Amino acid sequence: MDYVSYFDLDIEHPFLSYSSWQVLPGHTAERALALQRVRQRFGAVPPTPASGQLPDHAGIPPIARLSFIGEEDRHGGLGLNPLSADIKSMEFYLFCRDPYFYRMTNVQLMRPGRKLLHFDFRPACLPQAEAASGTSGPKCAAQADVVQLEAAAAKVIPFDEPLESDVSRSRKKYHGTPFGPPPVALISLPFVGRAFPARFRLHFAPREMRWTYEIIPRPESDLLIEGGPCEFQSESMIDVNSNILRLVSDSKIPLGISLRPQLRLLIKGEDGSCTPLVENLPIPAAANVGWNKVLNDYEAIVWLDLKRLGLSF
Repeated sequence: MDYVSYFDLDIEHPFLSYSSWQVLPGHTAERALALQRVRQRFGAVPPTPASGQLPDHAGIPPIARLSFIGEEDRHGGLGLNPLSADIKSMEFYLFCRDPYFYRMTNVQLMRPGRKLLHFDFRPACLPQAEAASGTSGPKCAAQADVVQLEAAAAKVIPFDEPLESDVSRSRKKYHGTPFGPPPVALISLPFVGRAFPARFRLHFAPREMRWTYEIIPRPESDLLIEGGPCEFQSESMIDVNSNILRLVSDSKIPLGISLRPQLRLLIKGEDGSCTPLVENLPIPAAANVGWNKVLNDYEAIVWLDLKRLGLSF
């Protein structure tokens, strides 16, 4: 039996691979897919420059692709069941296994388990999907170009009792237990009454935050950081050991961004000349991100012990 694509859901993240994700269908999606005898296939595909996850696309994990496929009909397309004509949309729940998801991802601040993101493809994408599938004349998935559809900007919605019940039902059916961590997002996809080769693209960007380098021991001479997208300024630490030098970026920088040229730590001499101390400063990772109560925002902090680097003053 040959299978053809109904549609794909791509999940793109600058740091997380496909094994970090899990997608469960809600009640409406489960009913629609069952009526259409559509199967799900989850895997990974290589990232492309068009994905735009990071400036130079270096070190980007594969894209997680959830493909929905069905049996090929005699016309070479996907034969759809007219009994599902009353279904207008399908809801899916997106789960992330990485505990640092909210720290590293550019999403609204929220309380996990009480709020979740809602990506709705329906308002802008439904007219495109209908046009792509054609409203008259024969047209099947195998005969048309794939249409790339983007989600509208995510909204934050309450994770209320109806959604909790639907998630518990789906968990129990697919995993045998209704208990587990809450989803990070609800995804609403348009359901068109025929097959069309669409690819729904869900793109996550890295969170932007202030980068801070805390350096010990603090030398008598001035230290500078150069090579970044902004300046780094010395910032005093109140009620903290004065032996620590704190260099903070003037503006927010995306987490994990590849910098060319790379950051360098310099020491300024009495004559004003600068000498490199560290040629390639470490870039903050998700484990370096913490909550700054003063800023009321996330901040990436990297510790540098100059003595461990073999430097003394």
